[in-house]
This record gives sequence, structure tokens and C-alpha cells, in this order.
Amino acid sequence: MEPYRVSIKKRVFNEKFYPYLDCQTPEQHFYGGGGSGKSVFVADRTILDLCRTNRNFLVIRKVADTLRTSFFAELKKARSKFKLDGYIHSRETDMEITGPNGSKVLFRGLDNPEKIKSITVPKGIITDIIIEEATELTENDYNMLLTRLRGHCKYVKRVTLLYNTIYRNHWICKRFFKGQNIKFLHNDKLLLVHSTYKDNKFLSKEQIHEI
Repeated sequence: MEPYRVSIKKRVFNEKFYPYLDCQTPEQHFYGGGGSGKSVFVADRTILDLCRTNRNFLVIRKVADTLRTSFFAELKKARSKFKLDGYIHSRETDMEITGPNGSKVLFRGLDNPEKIKSITVPKGIITDIIIEEATELTENDYNMLLTRLRGHCKYVKRVTLLYNTIYRNHWICKRFFKGQNIKFLHNDKLLLVHSTYKDNKFLSKEQIHEI
């Protein structure tokens, strides 16, 4: 089936993240302070990709149950924001979201790694892995997840990591930042984007005060 056509105004996105709406870089990191809108942006992009492409997504967190009130909820908000409730369907029992082309968003926790090893989708392959609170994972967890991106497809396979500020001795910092304080980096293999609440134009004065 051909991808579903959807038109969204640029103003619904924060300027910090809009350039990465169609980013095909294989490893992408959106990190920084709370309230920056990074998770909302990745949720928005995922919902739009469900309509515009035939990508399949696997959303990961260390503990599966924590996804229900975090990224699963964000995806449903994005679906409603873009008025796509009639085209994108969610199944609450096993936290599954299906796009108009049959593409899927699946949710799993690393508290049950056997379910990760056997995961499949009805159409195509898993093209994207989104890791929420990536600092909760070990480097072995991450390496294991990369092996789930196997098989041939027409899309660039992507891993997107979401997390807050990290310590220099964390494996993410050592592996991707080489121990340096990098606010932005973009090459053909890696994207690093730092953000804070100041990059989120949708925060209320009360939310800014709390932060």
C-alpha cells in the first residue's frame, strides 16, 4: 500500500527539532534537560512516519510497564494532535500501534529480553528502534538491540536514543561523546542534539517556573 499523505504545519514543531523531521542518520541522540520537548518531537515524528512510510518501530525501555505512561501515551497524544485517530489505531492490552499502511509500533522492556529476540512484524522488518531513558540500559543491552535491526529493506535503519544529561563515565558518553562535552554533532553516521526547556516554545509560564 502507498504511504498515506499527511500535511502538517511547521509551527507545530519546536525550531530546535524541526530540521530532523526527515533525518535518516543511523544513530540519533536527543538529550538534555527535562521539558525540552525531545520526547514529544520523536513521538510526533514516529506518528507521521507511520503515515508517510512503511517503517516499523520497536520502542524500548529497561522496564516495559513504564512505557505505558510515557512514550505510548505520547504517541496517542501526537495522533490526536494531528487528527489521525481514524487512521492510526492503538491496542491497549499489549501496547501496539498500527498505521494506515499496516506498519507497527511495538513496545518492549528489557526486563524480558527473550521477547526482544523473537519479535517480528506482519509486514516488512523492524526499521527503527527508539530507546527511552537510554541511560537505564547497559552497553550490552544496546549492542543486543542493534542485532534486532536485521534484514533488507529500502529504508535506512535508525536507532534513536532519548535521555537526560549524563556523567562522563557513563558508557554512552564514552562511546559516542568520547568523554567530551558536545552540544551538537552531525555526520553521516551519528546525530547528537542537546536541548533544554528554553528550546520548547510550548511550555507555559507555570511549567517554566517549575523547571
